[in-house]
Amino acid sequence: MHMLCSQGRVQAGLSRFDQVDGPVTYTLPERETFLILEGRAHIDIDDSPSLDLEPGSFASLPKGAVTTWTLTTPFREFWVFGGE
Repeated sequence: MHMLCSQGRVQAGLSRFDQVDGPVTYTLPERETFLILEGRAHIDIDDSPSLDLEPGSFASLPKGAVTTWTLTTPFREFWVFGGE
């Protein structure tokens, strides 16, 4: 993970995963808005429809969302946390 900038509660950066060991469950500490640059992601979201994303796809998930990410690697995304 590479932080590009951080100001107050808003942060932006890049993440890259070359390999993963299965799905990862993650609860968002802040709103996350992201753009998929490489690879694919299937995201299960508690109490919401699942997302299937590929390069060029973007999404925004609310603070507190409980998510399970299944990635196809290599995976790379640009993300922004905060902004609510």
